[in-house]
Amino acid sequence: MNIFFIPSKYPSKQEPLAGIFFYEQAQALGEQKDQIIINSLWGQNDCALAINKPFLALYNLINFFKKKNYLKKISTNNYEIFNPTFSWFHKIFGGNIAKVIKANEDNFLKAQSKFGSIDLIHAHLSYPAGYIAMKLAQKFKVPYIITEHMGNFPYAFYLENGDLPQIIRESLEKADQIIAVSESLSHQIKKYGIKNEIKVIPNLVDEDYFYPVKSKNNSVFTFFNLGNDGLPKGTQDLVKAISIAVKKNPNLIFKIAGTGNYSSYKKFAKKLGIENFIIWLGPLNRKQVRDEFRDCDAFILPSHYESFGVVYIEAMACGKPVIATRCGGPESIVTSETGILVEVGNIRQISQAILDMANNLHRFEPKKIRQIFLNNFSKKAVTKRIIGCYKNLHQ
Repeated sequence: MNIFFIPSKYPSKQEPLAGIFFYEQAQALGEQKDQIIINSLWGQNDCALAINKPFLALYNLINFFKKKNYLKKISTNNYEIFNPTFSWFHKIFGGNIAKVIKANEDNFLKAQSKFGSIDLIHAHLSYPAGYIAMKLAQKFKVPYIITEHMGNFPYAFYLENGDLPQIIRESLEKADQIIAVSESLSHQIKKYGIKNEIKVIPNLVDEDYFYPVKSKNNSVFTFFNLGNDGLPKGTQDLVKAISIAVKKNPNLIFKIAGTGNYSSYKKFAKKLGIENFIIWLGPLNRKQVRDEFRDCDAFILPSHYESFGVVYIEAMACGKPVIATRCGGPESIVTSETGILVEVGNIRQISQAILDMANNLHRFEPKKIRQIFLNNFSKKAVTKRIIGCYKNLHQ
């Protein structure tokens, strides 16, 4: 099968982790037999003119005229087709969506010329990718799948008078198959009256890249935290919980990593007198992230909402237990064998979970955690289910 893959985000030089999960799924699918994955790119990140990222927008604008169309192989059965086109916030003159669709149409025709007929379109996120997929499916008479990932579906800036905008509703209702990455997200989509069948297939993590190494014998218990700063990831809650936990167990260290401005949290930690218990790592590349997962004793992320939570399964891939909140995605991931679930924003429960994890690490067996990951969230497990959807639509 020839699969035309449309990711709403995609890694770029300036934002190497943007859309990394979409990219890695395409890579994993390309490794399997009997399908070619063609990633349709228009500059999802490196041609975007984002109002909230003015310096990046200026950089993209300056460098746009240096970009050229290309088609290239990036790995086994995995290709990129690039057709640079500006895009911006959809509520300002439509975000240039008509030209973005045209760029994807050109990519589709180029893919068809190179690889033969396209059997199926697979979009990631209902907008813009799902909307683009719908338009292409109508024009070229091929089925399309949307995998939805939006946390707290839909993103607030899409809502119109509390309801789904037509661009999202129509994309989902006309899809031949909807995939949600968690049961929670599936329920959120259905609340808006979407009656299509929704299959739940989780995100995946590369088991050949994220794997356990022999643990070091440390005198302190190290927690790793990874996420963007701000309310959604519960950074403020974590700092408060740390201030309680370290009073009962001073042999704790917390490594906090992620993009964004953490200055207010650093000041808050200093005000609470716990700055010596926290190491602020800042942004990390993929290898550094893997190294931190391997080096820590446990992972903690007390998010306020997650559609899934790939970082939890990255920790599990490395044999590490996790502390998460009941905020959507984690309920489909975390069990008593793999970690501890607490209520969103409950500082007392978060601090108690920290102490329980540090005092009872023996309850969480690295080999068992790794095996649960392999059975449910590995490339092998997840791609098998996605390919099953492809075959059902291709019959």
